[in-house]
Amino acid sequence: MKRMSLQWRLTCITTLCIAIICGCLTMFVYKNGVHYIDSLQDAVESQWDEKGNKSDEIYISIPDDKWDEFADDSYLLPLKIISVSNAELSEGHSLAYLVVNTAFTNCVEGATSVEGTLVSDRSSWTATYKGADAGRVFFDGNNRSYISQDRSNVELIVDLSKECTGISGFRLTHYGSWYSCSSATVSISVDGESYMNQGSVSLPSYSSPQYIRFYENVNARYLKLDLAPGGYGVVLTEFDMYQNN
Repeated sequence: MKRMSLQWRLTCITTLCIAIICGCLTMFVYKNGVHYIDSLQDAVESQWDEKGNKSDEIYISIPDDKWDEFADDSYLLPLKIISVSNAELSEGHSLAYLVVNTAFTNCVEGATSVEGTLVSDRSSWTATYKGADAGRVFFDGNNRSYISQDRSNVELIVDLSKECTGISGFRLTHYGSWYSCSSATVSISVDGESYMNQGSVSLPSYSSPQYIRFYENVNARYLKLDLAPGGYGVVLTEFDMYQNN
């Protein structure tokens, strides 16, 4: 009987090692994924559409005390298919992998109002607009006073003169609906140096006023808004804030 050459023996050993490693990784990912998926079974809120029919979408509610465990930007979750409709289940093709990307935001998408009390005293507030001193033009109660029309992105920083608690959101009033914003990114700070991102939100097109509402109230002295133009550009006339103490 002819002996196997050294090259073929090395090839077979390498192939076997790769197969073992792939099998171990698959089992490791699968078992960990099943563990975490099983832990979320009680958190599934709905697998039905509005008419009561079964849907391809599921909604999962994450307990508040578990959010800190979502530290990574993305996850790979294995899903074991246990039943199918109008077809036979294939044992060899019953495992699917779901890529989950996570992103933090404290801004409610599509808000049309803000809970809390509208702050009436804005006499000590000041602002910078695209790095230049804007004075009190956004706090004078005049919807016809503004700095200039700008078709580029605008950075607005509002100094509240002191740290305010229970901030629940803002109201942006524009010269007209054609001069509103398409989106906004919000950051907050207590010292004007270190800012904490609160997320980005799309704003209703061609609408004035526009509202930015927080899921959770924040405390801050400095408010930074990066505003993207919509229509003919950003022409902001008034900035208001809500508190929910």
